[in-house]
Amino acid sequence: MILTFFIPPVQFSEIIIDWNQISFLNYLRGIIFLIGCIIIPGSSIFNILFKESSLHLKFKVEPFFIKMVFYPLISLTVLGSISLILDKIGVYRAHFSIVLLIVIIMFLFFDLLLQKKRCVDIKFISAHKANISKYSIFILFFIISIIIIAFEIQLKATYFDINDNYRALNYANLIGLEDINPHDKFYTYAVYWSYIAFSLSTLTGIPAVNIVIMLTPFIYLFIASLYLAMKIILKNYKEKYAVLATILAITFSSTFNLFTIYGRWEIISWFVLNGLLSFWYKSFVLILFMGSIALFFSIINDNNSEKSTLHF
Repeated sequence: MILTFFIPPVQFSEIIIDWNQISFLNYLRGIIFLIGCIIIPGSSIFNILFKESSLHLKFKVEPFFIKMVFYPLISLTVLGSISLILDKIGVYRAHFSIVLLIVIIMFLFFDLLLQKKRCVDIKFISAHKANISKYSIFILFFIISIIIIAFEIQLKATYFDINDNYRALNYANLIGLEDINPHDKFYTYAVYWSYIAFSLSTLTGIPAVNIVIMLTPFIYLFIASLYLAMKIILKNYKEKYAVLATILAITFSSTFNLFTIYGRWEIISWFVLNGLLSFWYKSFVLILFMGSIALFFSIINDNNSEKSTLHF
Protein backbone atom coordinates (compact mmCIF):
# COMPACT_ATOMS: atom_id res chain seq x y z
CA MET A 1 0.00 0.00 0.00
CA ILE A 2 2.82 2.41 0.85
CA LEU A 3 4.58 1.69 -2.46
CA THR A 4 1.47 2.08 -4.62
CA PHE A 5 0.53 5.27 -2.75
CA PHE A 6 3.10 7.10 -4.91
CA ILE A 7 1.21 6.17 -8.10
CA PRO A 8 -0.55 9.42 -9.13
CA PRO A 9 -4.33 9.27 -8.67
CA VAL A 10 -6.82 9.98 -11.43
CA GLN A 11 -6.61 13.79 -11.78
CA PHE A 12 -9.28 14.92 -14.22
CA SER A 13 -12.33 13.66 -12.31
CA GLU A 14 -13.15 12.93 -8.69
CA ILE A 15 -16.67 11.58 -9.17
CA ILE A 16 -16.82 9.34 -12.26
CA ILE A 17 -14.86 8.43 -15.38
CA ASP A 18 -15.07 5.78 -18.07
CA TRP A 19 -13.44 2.50 -17.05
CA ASN A 20 -11.18 2.61 -20.12
CA GLN A 21 -9.67 5.87 -18.86
CA ILE A 22 -8.30 4.20 -15.73
CA SER A 23 -4.72 3.08 -16.33
CA PHE A 24 -3.24 -0.25 -15.28
CA LEU A 25 -1.21 1.43 -12.51
CA ASN A 26 -4.33 3.14 -11.17
CA TYR A 27 -6.13 -0.21 -11.14
CA LEU A 28 -3.14 -1.72 -9.32
CA ARG A 29 -3.21 1.00 -6.65
CA GLY A 30 -7.00 0.82 -6.44
CA ILE A 31 -7.20 -2.94 -5.90
CA ILE A 32 -4.32 -3.05 -3.40
CA PHE A 33 -5.73 -0.16 -1.36
CA LEU A 34 -9.29 -1.45 -1.55
CA ILE A 35 -8.26 -4.81 -0.10
CA GLY A 36 -5.98 -3.19 2.47
CA CYS A 37 -8.57 -0.61 3.56
CA ILE A 38 -11.24 -3.27 3.96
CA ILE A 39 -9.07 -5.68 5.98
CA ILE A 40 -6.36 -3.85 7.97
CA PRO A 41 -8.34 -1.33 10.08
CA GLY A 42 -11.04 -3.87 10.93
CA SER A 43 -8.64 -6.68 11.80
CA SER A 44 -6.41 -4.40 13.88
CA ILE A 45 -9.31 -2.95 15.88
CA PHE A 46 -10.83 -6.41 16.31
CA ASN A 47 -7.52 -7.75 17.68
CA ILE A 48 -7.06 -4.73 19.95
CA LEU A 49 -10.54 -4.97 21.48
CA PHE A 50 -10.82 -8.74 21.67
CA LYS A 51 -7.78 -10.57 22.98
CA GLU A 52 -9.26 -14.00 22.37
CA SER A 53 -12.45 -13.97 20.34
CA SER A 54 -14.85 -16.88 20.71
CA LEU A 55 -17.50 -15.55 18.35
CA HIS A 56 -16.94 -18.39 15.90
CA LEU A 57 -17.78 -20.86 18.66
CA LYS A 58 -21.05 -19.05 19.45
CA PHE A 59 -22.08 -19.10 15.80
CA LYS A 60 -20.63 -22.57 15.19
CA VAL A 61 -18.73 -21.42 12.11
CA GLU A 62 -15.09 -21.32 11.09
CA PRO A 63 -13.05 -18.34 12.43
CA PHE A 64 -12.45 -17.00 8.90
CA PHE A 65 -16.22 -16.62 8.43
CA ILE A 66 -16.46 -14.22 11.39
CA LYS A 67 -13.48 -12.26 10.07
CA MET A 68 -14.83 -11.96 6.53
CA VAL A 69 -18.06 -10.46 7.91
CA PHE A 70 -16.95 -8.15 10.71
CA TYR A 71 -13.56 -6.91 9.48
CA PRO A 72 -15.05 -5.01 6.47
CA LEU A 73 -17.93 -3.61 8.54
CA ILE A 74 -15.52 -2.24 11.15
CA SER A 75 -13.13 -0.91 8.49
CA LEU A 76 -15.76 0.97 6.48
CA THR A 77 -17.30 2.45 9.63
CA VAL A 78 -13.92 3.59 10.96
CA LEU A 79 -12.78 5.12 7.65
CA GLY A 80 -16.05 7.01 7.26
CA SER A 81 -15.86 8.28 10.85
CA ILE A 82 -12.25 9.43 10.50
CA SER A 83 -13.05 11.34 7.30
CA LEU A 84 -16.05 12.92 9.02
CA ILE A 85 -13.81 14.08 11.90
CA LEU A 86 -11.11 15.37 9.53
CA ASP A 87 -13.70 17.31 7.57
CA LYS A 88 -15.18 18.89 10.70
CA ILE A 89 -11.80 19.98 12.08
CA GLY A 90 -10.94 21.63 8.76
CA VAL A 91 -8.35 19.32 7.18
CA TYR A 92 -7.85 20.29 3.53
CA ARG A 93 -9.19 17.88 0.90
CA ALA A 94 -5.80 17.09 -0.63
CA HIS A 95 -4.42 15.94 2.75
CA PHE A 96 -7.07 13.30 3.48
CA SER A 97 -5.25 10.47 1.71
CA ILE A 98 -1.97 10.81 3.61
CA VAL A 99 -3.74 11.27 6.96
CA LEU A 100 -5.94 8.20 6.38
CA LEU A 101 -2.92 6.13 5.35
CA ILE A 102 -1.05 7.18 8.50
CA VAL A 103 -4.08 6.27 10.63
CA ILE A 104 -4.28 2.80 9.02
CA ILE A 105 -0.55 2.25 9.67
CA MET A 106 -1.02 3.39 13.28
CA PHE A 107 -3.86 0.89 13.80
CA LEU A 108 -1.64 -1.89 12.48
CA PHE A 109 1.31 -0.73 14.61
CA PHE A 110 -0.74 -0.65 17.83
CA ASP A 111 -2.22 -4.05 17.01
CA LEU A 112 1.23 -5.63 16.56
CA LEU A 113 2.56 -3.82 19.64
CA LEU A 114 -0.32 -5.04 21.78
CA GLN A 115 -0.01 -8.59 20.49
CA LYS A 116 3.69 -8.50 21.36
CA LYS A 117 2.84 -7.23 24.86
CA ARG A 118 0.29 -10.03 25.23
CA CYS A 119 3.05 -12.48 24.29
CA VAL A 120 1.15 -13.57 21.20
CA ASP A 121 3.22 -15.31 18.56
CA ILE A 122 2.77 -12.92 15.62
CA LYS A 123 2.33 -14.69 12.30
CA PHE A 124 1.19 -12.92 9.15
CA ILE A 125 0.71 -16.30 7.48
CA SER A 126 -0.27 -19.26 9.63
CA ALA A 127 -0.13 -22.76 8.24
CA HIS A 128 -2.78 -25.00 9.73
CA LYS A 129 -5.37 -27.47 8.60
CA ALA A 130 -8.66 -25.80 7.74
CA ASN A 131 -11.77 -27.77 8.58
CA ILE A 132 -14.62 -26.27 6.59
CA SER A 133 -18.07 -27.76 6.81
CA LYS A 134 -19.92 -28.71 3.64
CA TYR A 135 -22.58 -26.13 4.48
CA SER A 136 -20.03 -23.32 4.69
CA ILE A 137 -18.62 -24.42 1.33
CA PHE A 138 -22.14 -24.32 -0.14
CA ILE A 139 -22.70 -20.78 1.19
CA LEU A 140 -19.34 -19.69 -0.26
CA PHE A 141 -20.23 -21.06 -3.72
CA PHE A 142 -23.65 -19.44 -3.45
CA ILE A 143 -21.95 -16.11 -2.63
CA ILE A 144 -19.55 -16.41 -5.59
CA SER A 145 -22.45 -17.08 -7.98
CA ILE A 146 -24.38 -14.02 -6.78
CA ILE A 147 -21.25 -11.82 -7.02
CA ILE A 148 -20.66 -12.82 -10.65
CA ILE A 149 -24.26 -12.00 -11.59
CA ALA A 150 -24.29 -8.69 -9.69
CA PHE A 151 -20.91 -7.56 -11.06
CA GLU A 152 -22.03 -8.25 -14.62
CA ILE A 153 -25.16 -6.15 -14.04
CA GLN A 154 -23.16 -3.27 -12.56
CA LEU A 155 -20.64 -3.22 -15.41
CA LYS A 156 -23.47 -2.91 -17.93
CA ALA A 157 -25.35 -0.26 -15.93
CA THR A 158 -25.70 3.35 -17.07
CA TYR A 159 -23.86 5.25 -14.35
CA PHE A 160 -25.16 8.61 -15.48
CA ASP A 161 -28.71 7.57 -14.70
CA ILE A 162 -30.02 9.99 -12.08
CA ASN A 163 -31.16 7.92 -9.13
CA ASP A 164 -30.46 7.31 -5.46
CA ASN A 165 -27.24 5.38 -6.12
CA TYR A 166 -25.40 8.49 -7.21
CA ARG A 167 -27.32 11.23 -5.46
CA ALA A 168 -26.09 9.57 -2.26
CA LEU A 169 -22.53 10.37 -3.38
CA ASN A 170 -23.18 14.07 -4.04
CA TYR A 171 -21.61 15.27 -0.82
CA ALA A 172 -18.29 13.57 -1.66
CA ASN A 173 -17.69 16.60 -3.90
CA LEU A 174 -17.79 18.96 -0.93
CA ILE A 175 -15.72 17.09 1.65
CA GLY A 176 -12.57 18.93 2.67
CA LEU A 177 -13.68 22.28 1.28
CA GLU A 178 -14.00 25.40 3.40
CA ASP A 179 -17.34 26.74 4.72
CA ILE A 180 -19.40 23.83 3.40
CA ASN A 181 -22.23 22.01 5.14
CA PRO A 182 -24.65 19.28 3.98
CA HIS A 183 -27.40 21.82 3.21
CA ASP A 184 -25.27 23.58 0.59
CA LYS A 185 -26.11 21.00 -2.06
CA PHE A 186 -29.55 20.10 -3.32
CA TYR A 187 -30.54 16.43 -3.02
CA THR A 188 -27.78 15.68 -0.53
CA TYR A 189 -28.57 12.84 1.84
CA ALA A 190 -26.87 9.73 3.18
CA VAL A 191 -23.94 12.06 3.89
CA TYR A 192 -22.10 9.44 5.94
CA TRP A 193 -21.98 7.12 2.91
CA SER A 194 -20.31 9.97 1.00
CA TYR A 195 -17.61 10.06 3.69
CA ILE A 196 -17.03 6.32 3.32
CA ALA A 197 -16.91 6.56 -0.48
CA PHE A 198 -14.60 9.59 -0.35
CA SER A 199 -12.25 7.78 2.06
CA LEU A 200 -11.90 4.87 -0.34
CA SER A 201 -11.69 7.17 -3.35
CA THR A 202 -8.91 9.39 -1.99
CA LEU A 203 -6.87 6.35 -0.87
CA THR A 204 -7.31 4.32 -4.05
CA GLY A 205 -6.96 7.33 -6.37
CA ILE A 206 -10.09 6.28 -8.29
CA PRO A 207 -13.26 8.45 -8.57
CA ALA A 208 -16.03 7.89 -6.04
CA VAL A 209 -18.68 6.31 -8.29
CA ASN A 210 -16.15 3.93 -9.84
CA ILE A 211 -14.81 2.85 -6.47
CA VAL A 212 -18.33 2.21 -5.18
CA ILE A 213 -18.95 -0.03 -8.21
CA MET A 214 -15.69 -1.85 -7.37
CA LEU A 215 -17.23 -2.58 -3.97
CA THR A 216 -19.84 -4.81 -5.67
CA PRO A 217 -18.06 -8.08 -4.69
CA PHE A 218 -18.64 -7.11 -1.07
CA ILE A 219 -22.33 -7.89 -1.49
CA TYR A 220 -21.18 -11.21 -0.05
CA LEU A 221 -21.55 -9.44 3.30
CA PHE A 222 -25.32 -9.40 2.78
CA ILE A 223 -25.54 -13.19 2.39
CA ALA A 224 -22.88 -13.91 5.02
CA SER A 225 -24.46 -11.65 7.67
CA LEU A 226 -27.92 -13.08 6.92
CA TYR A 227 -26.47 -16.58 7.30
CA LEU A 228 -24.92 -15.68 10.66
CA ALA A 229 -28.25 -14.28 11.85
CA MET A 230 -30.02 -17.49 10.82
CA LYS A 231 -27.29 -19.58 12.44
CA ILE A 232 -27.66 -17.93 15.83
CA ILE A 233 -31.48 -17.81 15.71
CA LEU A 234 -31.63 -21.51 14.78
CA LYS A 235 -28.65 -22.56 16.88
CA ASN A 236 -30.60 -25.43 18.47
CA TYR A 237 -31.31 -26.95 15.08
CA LYS A 238 -29.10 -28.66 12.54
CA GLU A 239 -26.90 -26.43 10.39
CA LYS A 240 -28.74 -27.36 7.21
CA TYR A 241 -31.82 -25.52 8.49
CA ALA A 242 -29.84 -22.26 8.77
CA VAL A 243 -28.65 -22.73 5.18
CA LEU A 244 -32.20 -23.46 4.03
CA ALA A 245 -33.57 -20.43 5.92
CA THR A 246 -30.95 -18.19 4.26
CA ILE A 247 -31.81 -19.46 0.79
CA LEU A 248 -35.56 -19.18 1.38
CA ALA A 249 -35.23 -15.63 2.71
CA ILE A 250 -33.49 -14.66 -0.53
CA THR A 251 -35.56 -16.82 -2.89
CA PHE A 252 -38.93 -15.57 -1.71
CA SER A 253 -37.67 -12.02 -2.13
CA SER A 254 -37.84 -12.44 -5.94
CA THR A 255 -34.12 -12.86 -6.51
CA PHE A 256 -34.70 -14.81 -9.74
CA ASN A 257 -36.54 -11.97 -11.48
CA LEU A 258 -33.24 -10.34 -12.48
CA PHE A 259 -34.42 -9.70 -16.04
CA THR A 260 -36.86 -7.08 -14.77
CA ILE A 261 -34.21 -4.98 -13.01
CA TYR A 262 -34.49 -2.09 -15.47
CA GLY A 263 -38.09 -2.73 -16.44
CA ARG A 264 -40.79 -3.45 -13.90
CA TRP A 265 -39.11 -2.45 -10.65
CA GLU A 266 -42.00 -3.56 -8.46
CA ILE A 267 -41.30 -7.25 -9.20
CA ILE A 268 -37.96 -7.11 -7.38
CA SER A 269 -38.18 -6.66 -3.64
CA TRP A 270 -36.41 -3.82 -1.85
CA PHE A 271 -34.56 -6.48 0.15
CA VAL A 272 -32.95 -8.11 -2.90
CA LEU A 273 -32.47 -4.92 -4.89
CA ASN A 274 -30.41 -3.33 -2.13
CA GLY A 275 -28.79 -6.48 -0.81
CA LEU A 276 -27.77 -8.59 -3.78
CA LEU A 277 -27.56 -6.38 -6.86
CA SER A 278 -25.38 -3.49 -5.67
CA PHE A 279 -23.32 -2.30 -2.73
CA TRP A 280 -24.31 1.17 -1.56
CA TYR A 281 -25.62 2.92 1.53
CA LYS A 282 -28.87 0.94 1.75
CA SER A 283 -26.91 -2.30 1.40
CA PHE A 284 -24.56 -1.14 4.14
CA VAL A 285 -27.53 -0.40 6.41
CA LEU A 286 -29.06 -3.84 5.78
CA ILE A 287 -25.75 -5.60 6.46
CA LEU A 288 -25.13 -3.62 9.66
CA PHE A 289 -28.69 -4.42 10.77
CA MET A 290 -28.34 -8.18 10.18
CA GLY A 291 -24.89 -8.25 11.77
CA SER A 292 -26.29 -6.42 14.80
CA ILE A 293 -29.21 -8.85 15.01
CA ALA A 294 -26.78 -11.77 14.93
CA LEU A 295 -24.64 -10.26 17.73
CA PHE A 296 -27.77 -9.36 19.73
CA PHE A 297 -29.08 -12.93 19.67
CA SER A 298 -25.63 -14.29 20.55
CA ILE A 299 -25.63 -12.07 23.68
CA ILE A 300 -29.16 -13.17 24.58
CA ASN A 301 -28.20 -16.83 24.22
CA ASP A 302 -25.15 -16.28 26.43
CA ASN A 303 -27.28 -14.64 29.11
CA ASN A 304 -29.85 -17.43 28.94
CA SER A 305 -27.09 -20.03 29.27
CA GLU A 306 -25.65 -18.27 32.32
CA LYS A 307 -29.10 -18.07 33.96
CA SER A 308 -29.72 -21.75 33.26
CA THR A 309 -26.38 -22.68 34.78
CA LEU A 310 -26.99 -20.57 37.90
CA HIS A 311 -30.48 -21.99 38.30
CA PHE A 312 -29.17 -25.52 38.01
